[in-house]
Amino acid sequence: MSVGTLKARELAKKKKSGFLLDDTWMMSDEQSKWYVWGVNKGIIISPIPVANKPGKWYVGISEPGKHKKVYKSKFQYDWKQIWDEVMNAYKYYYDKQKKV
Repeated sequence: MSVGTLKARELAKKKKSGFLLDDTWMMSDEQSKWYVWGVNKGIIISPIPVANKPGKWYVGISEPGKHKKVYKSKFQYDWKQIWDEVMNAYKYYYDKQKKV
């Protein structure tokens, strides 16, 4: 079995499960600035799958010094929206810090 066939099977399995993220999404230069700033500050923001709802995601946020506590967004996002919402969360923390 070729590597291409294995990757196609893995992709089909992910699509079937519904826990697939948009792999064509690219962050802009400004979003990259927010992301790098947040990572350097120890802020962890990532997608969290919604249980029993394939294709739906929460935004999970952990702040520095509180990494065991994950705050989930109250809204659910589909796989096309989730990365923009993750970047909006990084922007929120970036803007909040710049005001201080």
